[in-house]
Amino acid sequence: MKAKIFLFGLVSLLALSCSGDDDNATEVNPEPETVKLLTEVEIDFGDFSEEFDLSYFQNNTVRSFSQADMVCLFAYSGERVSSMEILYNGEPYAVAGFEYDGSGHIIKMTINGIEKPVTFQDNCYSFYFEPNDADITICLNEWGDIDHYTIYYHNFQDQNIVSFEYDSEKYGSLYASHNFMLYFLMVRPYPDYFIWVSAFTLRPVSEIHTDFYQSIINQNEFDNEDYLKKTIGLEEDDSHEIRYSYVEL
Repeated sequence: MKAKIFLFGLVSLLALSCSGDDDNATEVNPEPETVKLLTEVEIDFGDFSEEFDLSYFQNNTVRSFSQADMVCLFAYSGERVSSMEILYNGEPYAVAGFEYDGSGHIIKMTINGIEKPVTFQDNCYSFYFEPNDADITICLNEWGDIDHYTIYYHNFQDQNIVSFEYDSEKYGSLYASHNFMLYFLMVRPYPDYFIWVSAFTLRPVSEIHTDFYQSIINQNEFDNEDYLKKTIGLEEDDSHEIRYSYVEL
């Protein structure tokens, strides 16, 4: 599994709001007394690891996301991500822009000058991704984390599906800011990113399921305010560990 995991770039997501009038809505903890912004993440696979660093604007939106020689810089229009620039070794690699409708849903993205129309229906974004000749569908849950995503490859007449289960009563690594994994997958829609997607969420992931790899059961540890501090991902014959660091405001 380790050889199947790759990093291509990262982007940014604003969490969707959900109605407080729904009697069937998931119950969650009250707001924590302390605001904790995620600053570092280390994903340890035993024989190698990946480290990530985040910085923020004064309103707690993500300013930059970096890993090794890659840096992602985010720009906003109001509270919405308007663009992201990816740099490798200080050199420009990609620029992605996003346009929204009046309800705050993405209706178009532009990657390196190429426009891609996006449709939104039933809390799912769908679009065509030319490099892989694939149809992409990314569905969100009620609070804005990724519920599942599907990649259908026309050339092979095959698809990959990745889904996530969450602990809605605890605070995920990005709870005090916003989740950028929707935009990440829109720009780089590859199935092997499921570990990275699970590390950056508003609520902690408890299980990961795919149609091409074994399921992963997460053993999550929390601090005294229910913020996620460590994840041990258990697989049938392997495991990984994710450690989270925060700054208190």
